[in-house]
Amino acid sequence: MNSSTSTATSAAISQMSAALDSKMSSTETYKAAFDEPPSSKVSGTAETNSLVSPYVSYGLPYTEACAKHVRETFNSSRAYIIASGTLSRETDRLERLIEALKGKGVDVVGVKKGMRPHTPWTQIIEIANEARAANVDCIITLGAGSLTDGAKIVVLVRPPFYSALRSMKS
Repeated sequence: MNSSTSTATSAAISQMSAALDSKMSSTETYKAAFDEPPSSKVSGTAETNSLVSPYVSYGLPYTEACAKHVRETFNSSRAYIIASGTLSRETDRLERLIEALKGKGVDVVGVKKGMRPHTPWTQIIEIANEARAANVDCIITLGAGSLTDGAKIVVLVRPPFYSALRSMKS
């Protein structure tokens, strides 16, 4: 990609981000993503009330909603961010997220910019080790795809989640 294409792409991403922020209201909707139990007969797993549906939030800008829920919903204070390489390079989204988190009293103790496609184990192990060493209590993603898949695995291999998984009976 030449520099004029890169500049045009960066400008387009920034314009889209600004447009999305300007359309957000100051009223948030926060609700369970699914009405049904998290497991079902369709997936071949037994229905259980011990699993909790993921939640969705909309109506607030991402940075504001993320900082609010990290601090108030999850009561976390030490965050590790796994961010899209493109969003890190081409926009100010990462800096704005870090600023919003700090404004809520959350320390950002680690940042990983970008992840190779298909969520390589080497990167997962690296992030898990960094998060463990920094005593992280919240993993945040900025972007989607491989890095979101990776974040889910990192959470599962970190204590206390790993210990709970090992103690579960098949």
